[in-house]
Amino acid sequence: MSERDAEEPAAEDGGGGTSGGDAEESAAGGSEGGESGEAADPARRHRLLARLAVDAGLCAACVHLRLLASPRSVFVRCGLAASDPAYPRYPALPVVRCAGFRQAPGQGPAG
Repeated sequence: MSERDAEEPAAEDGGGGTSGGDAEESAAGGSEGGESGEAADPARRHRLLARLAVDAGLCAACVHLRLLASPRSVFVRCGLAASDPAYPRYPALPVVRCAGFRQAPGQGPAG
């Protein structure tokens, strides 16, 4: 495994990766720990979501969204997976139904 490959998390459920775009740091958002990462910067969140090869579906407007980015890829990670094994860490995109979905403040309607 090369050093570059070690930078990217493995997409366990086949969702979320894309190529291209500018290098971005990992971004964390959602309700845990207050406003940080893309939660404090909606423009950054939007830029990272725009880099996805597939629409994120409900995840794009969810408080549990975590975006992990490298120079080549962006991955959608579910924050609920840390505390509830019923949720996949890297959901297959687009997510069209999710019992854990909670609308993020300032995000438009999901769909």
